Amino acid sequence: MFKEINLRNHSSLHKLFYSLAKAANMIVKVKVDQEIDEFNMLATTSSLAVISLFDVVACILMKKKNFNKKNFLANHPSGDVGERLNKEVS
Repeated sequence: MFKEINLRNHSSLHKLFYSLAKAANMIVKVKVDQEIDEFNMLATTSSLAVISLFDVVACILMKKKNFNKKNFLANHPSGDVGERLNKEVS
């Protein structure tokens, strides 16, 4: 059912992204002209840009789906997040 794609091959990766883009209703391109390091090699700025975009998308979807703390707790039952939510939800 699934075709193996060599992600190290730039052409295969381009074909994968092109297929996904064709099937999508919307495409959001995140472009960073310069990374923060002087050699422009560390993916710090671009990583933060992508993470920020996905955080915004997640927050919008949570609001749209009426996602509440009880739902959040189901996904994060332990650790600091789970402990905090257990106190608030109970």
